Amino acid sequence: METTQVVARITDTVGYLRIEVAPAGEDREWISCAELISTPARLAALATAAGPQLGTDELDVALSLFVQGYAFRVAAVAVGAWLLEDVVVDLEPARMEVALAKGRPNAVRLTDPALVGTGEPGVDALLGALVDGHLASVVDSAHEAGRVGRALLWGDVGASVAAAFAAFVDPMADRRLEVRRQLEELVAARPELAQSGEVVPVGERWLWQRNACCLWFKTASAYRCQDCSLATEDERLLRIESLRQEQASEA
Repeated sequence: METTQVVARITDTVGYLRIEVAPAGEDREWISCAELISTPARLAALATAAGPQLGTDELDVALSLFVQGYAFRVAAVAVGAWLLEDVVVDLEPARMEVALAKGRPNAVRLTDPALVGTGEPGVDALLGALVDGHLASVVDSAHEAGRVGRALLWGDVGASVAAAFAAFVDPMADRRLEVRRQLEELVAARPELAQSGEVVPVGERWLWQRNACCLWFKTASAYRCQDCSLATEDERLLRIESLRQEQASEA
């Protein structure tokens, strides 16, 4: 199967994902992933510029939110291909670009598309491409760019990977339990992900509970994510009960 076909399947399944397959160009909208990762100062400059749009003048806050958006967009490619077509896309940064909207990554472009795993590749193959081949380097770059704590950045990555799986839960309603178990297996296989949060099973579905705050609450909006590590026990229980009731209404 061609990578273009895989991408088409992903975007047909989850319509809000913006993924392109095209050669690298001079279009200013697109930024080389390799450049971002290899040049922490470039990453810091982008986060600083995004700060006013995000409602913050604090570099650590802007970097955290940038990494969280970036990790989700990259993870959505990897997870979608793996769940839908049993393949692993080559996510080498030199083969990818990102585009921004309101200061955060909202699209990815595969400039030199290729597959590195086919025929029901396992979790190790996915982790090799997604984490070892890409997102671990993003964490390193962001940590150097603004001295943001690694635990916080891995929390962003873990939440984004979980969100990528969640994006395919409803379109794959007949495989909800399987998708949850695949996420659990993936998280358990990588210590940084296992320490970043946990899967909370709720019937056939699940909730993600992160262990480090992304700092969104420090922006002008004071927004708190649903999986916020600052949530009280009562708030967490209410979230679980809400999902239980939602599933009951679907039955």
